[in-house]
Amino acid sequence: MNTYSGDTTISSGSIQLGSQGSLLNSTVVVNVNGGLTFAAGSTSPSIGGLAGSGNIVLQDGSGAAVTLNVVGNNTDSTYTGVLSGPGGLTKVGTGTFTLTGNNTYACNTSVFSGSLVLTGNTGSLNSASALVFGGGRIRLPWEIRWWFAVAWHPYFRKLRRRC
Repeated sequence: MNTYSGDTTISSGSIQLGSQGSLLNSTVVVNVNGGLTFAAGSTSPSIGGLAGSGNIVLQDGSGAAVTLNVVGNNTDSTYTGVLSGPGGLTKVGTGTFTLTGNNTYACNTSVFSGSLVLTGNTGSLNSASALVFGGGRIRLPWEIRWWFAVAWHPYFRKLRRRC
């Protein structure tokens, strides 16, 4: 496990996470599509923060779903790329994590502390994935607040996907 706390910037090539906490104290700045990948068996890696514009597929080297845990360094960060694939996202830590891309990943979005912010017309989550709260909060733009109200109606809660 790396213990440094600086940013890890990926501007070309890629970094493959093989250990669950290998970048636990670092904000990973992904500026190239496919710049952050996951080794086979690395299905729940934790990073300190996530920023940049490069797209990330939440799937490990064997095709299994990856739940990316954004934790650790308790700072604010903004990710403008797209998270896609069969995996999910967990937000922990006191900082604010802002998503501005049209994210399409299939599994749950969990917020346990701090804030998850979705901004503008493109900051979104896959409508088929469930939101799980455990002490954190989510801030939504007015454009999608109506969706949130409908999604939590008792009828629609029965339809939530479980991963």
